[in-house]
Amino acid sequence: MSIIEKKQTGTPITPDPGYVHWYVDSAGQPRYIDEAGVNRTFTGPAGSTGATGPTGVTGPVGATGPIGVTGPVGATGPVGATGPVGATGPIGVTGPVGQTGPVGPTGTTGLTGPAGPTGPAGPTGATGPAGSALRAAYTAAGAATALTASDVDLATITIPANYLVSGASFDVALAAIEINTIAASTINVYIKVNTTKVVTLALVVGTTAFAAPGRGLTVDGSLVVKVTGVSGTCDAALTGAFNAVAPVVAMTSAPATVNTTTSNTLTLGYVGSAAVATTTVNVRTAWVAENA
Repeated sequence: MSIIEKKQTGTPITPDPGYVHWYVDSAGQPRYIDEAGVNRTFTGPAGSTGATGPTGVTGPVGATGPIGVTGPVGATGPVGATGPVGATGPIGVTGPVGQTGPVGPTGTTGLTGPAGPTGPAGPTGATGPAGSALRAAYTAAGAATALTASDVDLATITIPANYLVSGASFDVALAAIEINTIAASTINVYIKVNTTKVVTLALVVGTTAFAAPGRGLTVDGSLVVKVTGVSGTCDAALTGAFNAVAPVVAMTSAPATVNTTTSNTLTLGYVGSAAVATTTVNVRTAWVAENA
């Protein structure tokens, strides 16, 4: 494009080859059409940029718009890997001791444990002083008493359990006055162990009457322990005389049984062959004594 062909008002036609048509469009802007028929503007070289003008005054802030609708919660993401354990921090200051709590109820008593073995026997103590011998005596005031068929126990001693030993001995004695007016009778003097008569001496009075002061009656005897224990044994004997009648003797025909592991009584007494009101016995002395 070398020369301008001509000026036209409005949109001109495509110029001939080697020419352009220029024109002013309806907005008053000069334009041209090249030989290819392309509608172009006249563009000059760019001028330098002018200085920036001052910033205008900031306008007022506009009203805040409404809050939009909250969107849906997204899916929970996967749990991340556990991080490493941090270093242990320093120990804090020890707090004050709390108040003591109330005492709880007492528990049930436990079972008793088994008994321990028996300890060794201690040393034997010193021998104690000898005890006093066992003895008993008839202490009632003398009086004439009608002969009776019931036992009349005159003197009794109590022997403790396990007291007796083999060879232990006891003596007995009786002295009395008898008056007989008519009837015949017999006085039986005995030694009893508990309730058993181990020996009995019969003194026959006869039928001859004799008034006061009466006739004398004496009896002596003894008892000896032979064996101790549950089946222990003893022997006893009595010797007596009535006035001028020859003395008589009575003794055990076989050892009598006595359980020395229990307490026992030893008694001296008498009993009539029958109850005779006309025959009286006046006991003056009677006793039982252990031989020390």
